[in-house]
Amino acid sequence: MTLVVPYINASAVHYANRQQPPAKPGMHRVQRVQPVEPKRYSSEQQEAYRSLEKRHERILKEENKKGRRIHTLA
Repeated sequence: MTLVVPYINASAVHYANRQQPPAKPGMHRVQRVQPVEPKRYSSEQQEAYRSLEKRHERILKEENKKGRRIHTLA
């Protein structure tokens, strides 16, 4: 299973391109927005990401325990 990052869909690209003011003579038109391809991560990167998520969850749990302890003592 590959990890896929969300990307800009076609309607968002169309909307961004539609918002441009009409080009004046002698001026460069703003570069159009291109749809972004979803990024595919290698298995090592996925593992690193998962371990970071687990670490974050563990830290949150510890913080919650500390918070509960403070409230029970007060």
